[in-house]
Amino acid sequence: MQLHANHSRRSLTLGVIAVWLLAAPCEASGQTTQPVDADETAAATQPDEIRRGMRMGDPPSVRYRRYWENQARQVEPQLQGDLSRLRLYARFFERENIRDTRLFAWKVKVEPAGPGLERTEISGLAEFPEQAEALAAFLETLGVGPVSNQTEAAPTARVGDAPLAVVQSPRTFLRASLDPKAETVNEALAGEPLFLLDRSEDGAAYLVHAADGYVGWVRSDDLRIVSGKEFTAVINARPPASDRIDLVIAQAST
Repeated sequence: MQLHANHSRRSLTLGVIAVWLLAAPCEASGQTTQPVDADETAAATQPDEIRRGMRMGDPPSVRYRRYWENQARQVEPQLQGDLSRLRLYARFFERENIRDTRLFAWKVKVEPAGPGLERTEISGLAEFPEQAEALAAFLETLGVGPVSNQTEAAPTARVGDAPLAVVQSPRTFLRASLDPKAETVNEALAGEPLFLLDRSEDGAAYLVHAADGYVGWVRSDDLRIVSGKEFTAVINARPPASDRIDLVIAQAST
């Protein structure tokens, strides 16, 4: 059965996490625990408590709105945004919420749009749709709307229906951009599993998310596209982190 590009990466990741959780020892035999949202617990037990400037007894939608208001006031205290400052707003959002673009695919532009440049358009690549939706909420709070979200989520259509690969060369380098002289973000060794996020127009490189968390561009010739079944088997067979570190050191010395 072919993989569907819009959900295969998340499904496999969740599957791997589930296997790890099932293998972990339980603290008490026969007992299971559910993750607890501390904010929701506080909302139920201490409705008048203030956290991060928000009253915990307020509905989630109100807290969500106030969260973006508090953040937006750091750049526009009166929440009266200016379309000429869109680049500044985008950089501020990236710094506060994306933080490290070596760990998330985030190539997003924010520009005025429309016949009279009266609205704001978000375009480019956001690894997860929730990231772009959050940016739209931030910009709408600033009053530079209406905001049109035209971003692509990963994996993009350019990747196709097989967004999974393993490294087939002895080693490959993850670079910050398609420029051959771009910063080397990390390296991956033979057999390392990689999630494919995007593909260059000429097909010579893929934007990938490595299993250790780093994102970067990798030469297509260094990769082999695999099925979901093979990808899961590769992840389950990965050596311990200490062994992988030894392999990286050995490769660096050759």
